[in-house]
Amino acid sequence: MSATPSAPKTSESPSRSLLLGHDSKLRLRMSQALLASALIFGCIVIGIYAGLRSGSPPALIWAWGLLAFCGQAAMVLAIRFGWSLKLADPALTLPQIAFTLTWTCLIYPWAGEFRAAALPILIVILMFGMFQLRTRAVAGLSVYTLALLAAAMFYGAAVGPQQLPRHVELGMFFVMVFTIPGVSILAARMSEIRYRLRSQREELQLALQRIEALARRDALTGTFNRGHAEELLERAMRRHERSGAPFCVAMLDLDHFKRVNDQHGHAGGDAVLVAFAQAVQQQLRDTDTLTRWGGEEFLLLLDDAGPEAAVNVITRVQCAVRELQVRLPEGQLSCRFSAGLAVLRPGESLKALLLRADQALYQAKAEGRDRMVLG
Repeated sequence: MSATPSAPKTSESPSRSLLLGHDSKLRLRMSQALLASALIFGCIVIGIYAGLRSGSPPALIWAWGLLAFCGQAAMVLAIRFGWSLKLADPALTLPQIAFTLTWTCLIYPWAGEFRAAALPILIVILMFGMFQLRTRAVAGLSVYTLALLAAAMFYGAAVGPQQLPRHVELGMFFVMVFTIPGVSILAARMSEIRYRLRSQREELQLALQRIEALARRDALTGTFNRGHAEELLERAMRRHERSGAPFCVAMLDLDHFKRVNDQHGHAGGDAVLVAFAQAVQQQLRDTDTLTRWGGEEFLLLLDDAGPEAAVNVITRVQCAVRELQVRLPEGQLSCRFSAGLAVLRPGESLKALLLRADQALYQAKAEGRDRMVLG
């Protein structure tokens, strides 16, 4: 049987971190949606007040306010209950901004002398694009806003019920023609900066994760290194002191490994170590942890295992390793190992436990290798 790569067993569970990450993203989207909703609902109140004070039909104004409120509430609910998760932007940033721009421009011809208040509101709405949107989306919203505003001003000045002064509308439109692109450029720049910072932060997090993994794992075999093994042993001891749960340690040492290095070089020895570590890990329980203790010696931590369970695990590992054939340029190579097993005794120190496992390993070597001795 040839060695096949396999991912090393780890004691970490990513499900909890993924769940926490999902919850934090949901809270962020909700906070953004609530902030946008507060702005939109404020605009609705202003629009209703302006429309009623300017003498526009109350039924029309109240219908506009009700539809605007229901539309925004629907988007907030879609975010809260996860209905938008399948979309590219689960926060619905672009739909919320486009929706608010549309309803603000719709009320413009009916706001009378208060209509100028819609212009800074449009600018504030566009500024929200800097939080999520990319440059192309912000530019598209700017063009969309100017087109809507031009239509609203034309309607108000040409056929609207209040016959707004054309020269005033034209002047305000030209002001917005210069203002909105400037605001859009600023929003786009801020958005790009945010994306760049976010990308750098993600790269930094990945780098820190790689550094942490390198600090805990053996670079060759992918198993935990001796430093992390000592941490795991300390945790197991504390857990045993709290709950009395049994645990065992086993020292595993490859037999005649120096001969492998002498005959096949260090590259051959490295291949044997990697294949051996993979074969062992495939036979372990979820609660067992294989670590590289040094050279060709490995420490196996058998957590929550008594003598019988530990012996069964090591016996299963021995059978798998005896069938292992490591492919080298010179041909296939088999390997064997000796094991010293020690079960934690009441009141025993960690140092004494490891010493008994080491002594049992030496006894297994002395008795002829390729065997396990219980210390």
